[in-house]
Amino acid sequence: MAFQDFLAPEKKTTSGIYLDNLTGVRALAVLWVLILHTWGIVGGQVALRLPLLDREIGLNRLIRAGEWGVDIFFVLSGFLLTTPLIRAGLARLDRANILHFYRRRALRILPAYYVALLALIYVLLFGLGKLPTPVEMIQNALLVNMWLGTPPLRGVFWSLPVEASFYVVLPFFLLIALRSRSFYTVFLLSIALTIVFRFVVVNTDAIQSKGVFLFSFFGGRMDQFAIGSLCAYLCLHRPASPRRGSLCVLAGLIGFVAFAAFIGKRGNLLESRDYFYYFFQTIVGLLAGLVIYGAASGSRLARALFGNGLMVFIGTISYSIYLWHTIILDIYALTDIARTMPTEEKLLAVTLYTWPPVLLISFFSYLFVERPFLEIRHNAQNPNASFIQKYPVYFLCLAAVTLGGLTALARVTHQIGH
Repeated sequence: MAFQDFLAPEKKTTSGIYLDNLTGVRALAVLWVLILHTWGIVGGQVALRLPLLDREIGLNRLIRAGEWGVDIFFVLSGFLLTTPLIRAGLARLDRANILHFYRRRALRILPAYYVALLALIYVLLFGLGKLPTPVEMIQNALLVNMWLGTPPLRGVFWSLPVEASFYVVLPFFLLIALRSRSFYTVFLLSIALTIVFRFVVVNTDAIQSKGVFLFSFFGGRMDQFAIGSLCAYLCLHRPASPRRGSLCVLAGLIGFVAFAAFIGKRGNLLESRDYFYYFFQTIVGLLAGLVIYGAASGSRLARALFGNGLMVFIGTISYSIYLWHTIILDIYALTDIARTMPTEEKLLAVTLYTWPPVLLISFFSYLFVERPFLEIRHNAQNPNASFIQKYPVYFLCLAAVTLGGLTALARVTHQIGH
């Protein structure tokens, strides 16, 4: 299979925009998260040695900032989903088209997620963690667990209901924005309200006691989606020249490094009630917006960093990497094959043990799960189509209920085994 043939479904099913550079930005985001969680198994100090200068540069603060990879995903989602809707205008924001938008998003994120949940049921039987109840599984499968106070089944899955919430509100935000005198006002106001929301949550004990924490609640991340939407509007009306695009990419990347060092010096922002806690994620979103705005141009720097074959490949399978990597890493942590190795060698060993299966499983997840549903999203219905092709959303609802039933069966099996 030629590489361009491999990318064809992505280009075919993207609503109005596909750029290799932006797919490469997804690779940056997922690799940053992957590095953070791989390092989390090992710990210790990580440094980059500069042989010509005979000195080392500590990388721990930059690695700990790997959670910002999720922030990049949020800003990128705002950008990619807003762009085609702005192009289409108000005519495409009627009831039928909004429902079609929801259908497309469900087919994009749920199939691979359900396969990961199915695998998770199996591995939980072998001591990876506590089996959820059938109700908890269905809540997670339908991405409503955040609103019901149910924790995600894996740490990284917290972002999926946040993302789904953005899908729900985006068409209505755009309706208001496109009908208002200033498109920017609606989204700038949402950024300001997000900062206010963080302040209220942190300083209201009654809310905190109910488990509504910023890192897992849509209201605390709306600013990043809004920044992506503003970036999309800016790109459509004032696209960056290649030179300006390169400067934006460079400024964004340098900004990430500098801000990671700055935040790292301040310690735990939540415990100290540091005022930066209320808007540092907004700053991260703005830096991500700079990189995305620059990458959307004809920038040579962006093409070299993000548009190369390796980054585009990783970006294409990035969603499956995000879903599978902690499962693989947690399985490895149970074995701890490299426990006898020196700390300075252990990170490399864990990477070599875990990244190949993560990439391989993610590739097959993309090829045999994500890709077929990408085709379904746009294929016209025909009399000979299968049930899944005719009624994909019904199939996904049935799959969610089936996951609940399999969880009940797994719990019974687990109790019999003990």
